[in-house]
Amino acid sequence: MQERLDEARDWWQNGLALCTGDSEYDRLGYLIFEMAIGEGSAQLATLKTLLIDNPPTTKNLESILEDLDLLAECPELPAAATARTLIQSHLTL
Repeated sequence: MQERLDEARDWWQNGLALCTGDSEYDRLGYLIFEMAIGEGSAQLATLKTLLIDNPPTTKNLESILEDLDLLAECPELPAAATARTLIQSHLTL
C-alpha cells in the first residue's frame, strides 16, 4: 500500500507542476495537489482564509470537492478530509 501511495504522490507532484493558471479554479486545484503530496496544514489555513475573505464560486467548490472526496478516502491524508468538511460546510451556508 505504501508503495502505491508513494507512486500516487509522484503523480500528484507531477500534476502540481502543470498547475500554472491563475484562475480561481486553478488556485483551488493547486491547494488540493499540495494536500495530496502531504503538505496539508499550510493549505488548510489558506483554504480557511480563502473561504472567508474571497469565497470561490459554488461551481468551483463543488468541482474541487469531487477531488477531495477521492483524497479523503486515504487515511494518510487527513488534511483532505478536513478540507472536504470545510468546503461542505461552506456550501451549506
